[in-house]
Amino acid sequence: MTRFVFKSLIVAGAFLFFGGHLPMPEGRAGGTPAANLMTSLADPALIGLLDERAVPEFVVAAAEERAAAIAHRFIEGVEAGRR
Repeated sequence: MTRFVFKSLIVAGAFLFFGGHLPMPEGRAGGTPAANLMTSLADPALIGLLDERAVPEFVVAAAEERAAAIAHRFIEGVEAGRR
């Protein structure tokens, strides 16, 4: 869910940054930025791009393992300070 929201914000921000003044594919005329954004987000090609995995699984697993090790050391440090 977080990945979808983050990618949607990237697309919306990029679209609004350019102001919606770029010509739309397939001869669609540029209207209001909000209407163009809604039309663009419904495009199957864009949906396919947003569903692509940008980070390989082994990188995610390594990051999770590293975060768990850091958290474990932090907890051990807190417990050692209480003694």
